[in-house]
Amino acid sequence: MGDCMIRKCRNYNQINNNRGTTLVEMIVCFALLAILMVAATEIIHSAMRTYTWVKQSTTGQEISDLICDKIEADLSGAVTKRQIPDVSDDNSEIFYYDKYNRPVRIQNKDGYLYFAYGKEEEESRWSFDSGLYRGYTIQEIKFYKVMSADVSQRAEADKNDDEYLDDAKYSSDVYKVKLTMYNKKDGEYVTERYIHCRGMNQ
Repeated sequence: MGDCMIRKCRNYNQINNNRGTTLVEMIVCFALLAILMVAATEIIHSAMRTYTWVKQSTTGQEISDLICDKIEADLSGAVTKRQIPDVSDDNSEIFYYDKYNRPVRIQNKDGYLYFAYGKEEEESRWSFDSGLYRGYTIQEIKFYKVMSADVSQRAEADKNDDEYLDDAKYSSDVYKVKLTMYNKKDGEYVTERYIHCRGMNQ
């Protein structure tokens, strides 16, 4: 009798142990799996956004630096023997004479940087190859004359769209270039460069 009861208990335990996974356990398992999948997706999405932003900033910065380096190389040699660098009314162009006493004009033409050397009727043009821009174009380029100014001069500066700084390290022969690059995929990239026209003091 006792052995029979023991065998029945063992058989009952075996049946309970082999009953499989319940519906509640499966639901809990799938719920945890879904939570992990959502978390992983958010992490990947965030990483992709960061990568895109870094790539955009790096590419935009590289192209902007090349453009600003070229402008600085030319503009820093501007001389005052004939005329000081002159900014157009809308600040989109700058005119000056280089060390060879040639008139020079820097402008944005159809989204690309152009240098015009010499008189208008016989000027020669220079620009970067379009491949250098890597899908970017110049959305806007602005040139500003930078001068120290007191409060009374600020109203006139604002009216003329000039750029005034209080910092004494900037002298009257400094110009600011504000460059806005644009790419349909990456959007805008804005950079500024202060250029010291060393030739003006010679």
